[in-house]
Amino acid sequence: MNPWTLQWGWLAIRSQVICTHPSTVADLRFGLSACIIQHIADLQMHAFASQYRFCAAIIIPIFHDSIIPWNDSEIMFKVYRILFLLLLAVPVYGNADMVFDHYKLDVTLDVAAGRIYGTNAFAISNTFPGSLDKLPLFAYPNHYSVYGQEVTHELYDRVFPEVVSLGSMQIHDILINDKPFALIAECLPDLAQGVILSACLANGSPPVEQIRVAAGYSVNIPERFGSFGMHRATVCLNGGWYPYLPVRRNADWDVYAPPPKSSFNLHLNVSDAGHVFINGRHYEVVAKDTIETEIEARYLSLVFMPQTYVYRHSSGNQDFIYYSSRPRPKAASALFNAASLAVKQMLDKQTVTVPEELILIEVPLRRDLAIASEGVVLVSDRFHEVFAPLRDYHAGPLVEAVYTLLLRSTLAATDPAAFDWEAEAVAWVQAQAFWQTYRRRSKSLATYLKPFGFIPDIDALLNAPRFPFVGAFFGDFYETDPLREDILRFNRRTAHGRILAEKLRDLLGDNKLNEITEKALASDKPLMAFGEAHYAGSLSDYLSQWDNSYPRVNYKLTDWEQKRRPEGGYLSRVSIRQTGAPVQEPVVVEVERRFGEAYRGIWMGEGDSGLVTIETPRRAHSVQLDPDRRLRETTRSDNRYPPSIRVLLNSLRLRIDLNNRDHEIRAGGSIIMGNDYRNRYRFDFFSEQERQGLGLRHMRAFGKAFDAINYQQRFTYGFIHADLDPNFATAESGFVNSSGTVSEITLDYAIYTKDAGRNPLDGAAFSVQGEFGHKEIGGDFRYWKISTSGKTVVPLRRDRHLLAFHARFGASDRDRTPTQMLYDIGGFNGIRGINRGRLLGNYKYSGSAEYRKILWKEMKARGLSMAWTRMLQTVVYVDAGNTSGTIEDLTSESPHWGVGVGLRFYTDILGVFPTVVRFDVARQMDRPRMDDRPMYYIGAGQSF
Repeated sequence: MNPWTLQWGWLAIRSQVICTHPSTVADLRFGLSACIIQHIADLQMHAFASQYRFCAAIIIPIFHDSIIPWNDSEIMFKVYRILFLLLLAVPVYGNADMVFDHYKLDVTLDVAAGRIYGTNAFAISNTFPGSLDKLPLFAYPNHYSVYGQEVTHELYDRVFPEVVSLGSMQIHDILINDKPFALIAECLPDLAQGVILSACLANGSPPVEQIRVAAGYSVNIPERFGSFGMHRATVCLNGGWYPYLPVRRNADWDVYAPPPKSSFNLHLNVSDAGHVFINGRHYEVVAKDTIETEIEARYLSLVFMPQTYVYRHSSGNQDFIYYSSRPRPKAASALFNAASLAVKQMLDKQTVTVPEELILIEVPLRRDLAIASEGVVLVSDRFHEVFAPLRDYHAGPLVEAVYTLLLRSTLAATDPAAFDWEAEAVAWVQAQAFWQTYRRRSKSLATYLKPFGFIPDIDALLNAPRFPFVGAFFGDFYETDPLREDILRFNRRTAHGRILAEKLRDLLGDNKLNEITEKALASDKPLMAFGEAHYAGSLSDYLSQWDNSYPRVNYKLTDWEQKRRPEGGYLSRVSIRQTGAPVQEPVVVEVERRFGEAYRGIWMGEGDSGLVTIETPRRAHSVQLDPDRRLRETTRSDNRYPPSIRVLLNSLRLRIDLNNRDHEIRAGGSIIMGNDYRNRYRFDFFSEQERQGLGLRHMRAFGKAFDAINYQQRFTYGFIHADLDPNFATAESGFVNSSGTVSEITLDYAIYTKDAGRNPLDGAAFSVQGEFGHKEIGGDFRYWKISTSGKTVVPLRRDRHLLAFHARFGASDRDRTPTQMLYDIGGFNGIRGINRGRLLGNYKYSGSAEYRKILWKEMKARGLSMAWTRMLQTVVYVDAGNTSGTIEDLTSESPHWGVGVGLRFYTDILGVFPTVVRFDVARQMDRPRMDDRPMYYIGAGQSF
């Protein structure tokens, strides 16, 4: 119950009665009204202040003589009738969806130890019919107590810093009605173990019984980036750092609802000197200082910074304040420019509640550029660390966060059930309008990248983006939060309002979506009301399709026929089939003339198949589903007829052996038919130490899809023709170089347990390859080769300490294999420290073991403002193996081996696109040594 609201209601009654009737009768009336209010208070009806004002508004006029005459004959009847009516109203208020809880927190923040500990006291009443059998509490930090499968290789660097400690909350010394109770960790769907801790009430709590709870607890703050954790003494805890109650609905607990609005009485002891922000309120504290505050909010956002640099800006009647951990005048200027324009745009459309000071705080975010919190906007410390021409794109997420902050309080009164997603949806639409109004440039970076889509890395960015802040650069990309870090949705797999806004756009169109959002901003009605008025029906079922994990759906073009119309022109009939999840959404169909106009129709997605008819003045050349790529499908390879043909520069690789024995230059491409990355037709031109030539191959990928391009398994077959290099084998090898050409058929199968990415943290891969040369296909030699390869990465402490192993085995035709095609175990992919061309044979085995350690994870070393080296990894490795002409010699001879060290520079090109630059130095250790000097290698990508 909110005691302040009760006191104000009580005083209002007393002042009304006494001022009107300063007599003994008035005192009697006041006493009766006070008893009624006190009885309501005893029932612990935790309703909002408006509900108490409603009760007071009934009681006061009824006891006023102008409405109810007060005489001896009627007094008892009137009083009992009033009490009876109020008691009937109790269950109505008790079953209200929005419950006002009050928490009294007495806690200590120990930054040096990375802990928060203290007590949380509150009282509740069971106002529902039936008994209350258990009392659940949220222990939100346990959401971070384990490594989840969602932390992929590409995501890991954006989650964990160089020192990793997982978070947890322990609730101890819990007293319920002054009696100690034990808590049980519940295991519920979509919630980590221990996030819900419940106390079983043995005999149940009957209706109206008050339950007093006092919980002692401690939180180990996780070392991590993001909105909940700490990094280098900066603490960001965006809600949930205290135990709190789930929402109560219909006589039950709803553990999947966001936290309700509550009141907090906070007594915070801070062990270290610095700056503390509680929901945007700034407190400068000294060591062992104390903060006391009272706040009404859905959750408490706490930020601690050891030192701050403050930047201020005024625009009209609005003040903006930016707190950062280091001097950032340029970033502050960019932030203020975007935020002030955003607020002006919002005020021009609607009178929203804008705080006198809009607070922006820099925190170590890595997956987001800006997020809206309670009373404050949290901004990433990477906001300004990109290539200068790309920085403008960061204004979009900031504007969206500012809009969300302003709209949540406004829309909460219009649609309490959906105001979270509506605020995010309206903010997303308005952020796009911001770009069009103030930036006057294309919103999406894809516009500028598409002409370079023939480069594989650019193609991967467009079709399977993995770089940070992808939503800022590709504005309409359906961004998701695999970690569900947001306190408002961590306990449910709900979609961001951006996705629901995009689905409304698909259904209603751009102009209508903009129109209804403008109407929602200018009125007190929710967005859904205007959408349903235009749609002439309910949108709940339509939007609920995406208000969870995004469905896996695919649309396939099954048939297309054109017929000449008697009155002229052509009629296209396009058949569509839907597979996967049963989803209803509009699908745009476009038929296009060759070098001419395009004509469109829409299938509304009803059922699992549909037919669209489109009239064209002349015969069309092609038909395509979803030409604007608005839909998120499992594959887009079956969306067009005839299939489009794209050529990718499949490989452009330069490998330099500074010892001049292991160079490689490779340039090739892939032909992709209709965005079908499962089938690639590859051609390569290469120049290696042993041969120069070309290859033509077909690769078929299948199995689990890691993304739109990479799959778990692949099978490749093809043809290679090459000229042999007469200078390949050295005199020390004992072999004579062959001369002529080789033509061979190749077969290759590979399987991966996980997508390796640029820095594999775990997982394994296995491959087997066969090469069969023959004179009848154009070569001078007839031979065969079979080889296998396996590799794995074993985490000791995730990316901080890794062990990596790679083993290779091979056998070839003993008598007819040309020298240049024999196995060579020296060089980059063999024993580093031994030059290529010196250890040759028909049989081979080799292995590598590497110990990889992060030496420095937050370097931020710039290279001409074009690239930032973010992380430095050191490598110590041992390579061993042997090759020979016979199996007997291979097994009887001692292996050759070499040791070395290396560096891996993890670099963000233009501050955004990640890559790895590799440098190794190695030396042969067995005797006799073939080279006395060390060997040096430079390349791109991890060694394996």
